[in-house]
Amino acid sequence: MPNNFPSRASDFPSRTSLECPAFFSNCKMKMNIANRGWLPLMVVAGMAGNLSAANADLVSQGKALFQTKICFTCHQVEGGPPALAGVAMKAPKFEGNFWGTERTVTLGFGGKDAKAKFDDAYFIESIRNPLAKVVKSAAAPMPPPPAVNDDEMKALIAYVKSLSDG
Repeated sequence: MPNNFPSRASDFPSRTSLECPAFFSNCKMKMNIANRGWLPLMVVAGMAGNLSAANADLVSQGKALFQTKICFTCHQVEGGPPALAGVAMKAPKFEGNFWGTERTVTLGFGGKDAKAKFDDAYFIESIRNPLAKVVKSAAAPMPPPPAVNDDEMKALIAYVKSLSDG
């Protein structure tokens, strides 16, 4: 059986005869489902718009929370002015390629060195328990931030992730 399945997202026809299941409501394409690895391509090709819109809302909410929860006081973002408190405390900047990278931290302020990957779990831990893993170069640990509920955390993560080049 020949493989007529598109190999790149750009190869999908714009108008097709087969509608994807309701879960993928905005995705329409012709496909031979017979074990061709269609799901990842369908998600990339068809749902990008939906995911982008949902993510854009979260990013927007996160950006507002970044201000109201006073994160900007210490953490500089790309294109923003230097965060003076952050400069003095050597707080991590949220610019360049930082999300998903490994960093040297201390377990507790001034504690034993360790490595930590800057990911969702690290971000959440840094907010909920700021003394657990402190960036080694920091002059002071992060002060406890205002309370952040789970929905706000998701929005903050989306915003901070959007600032990373990686």
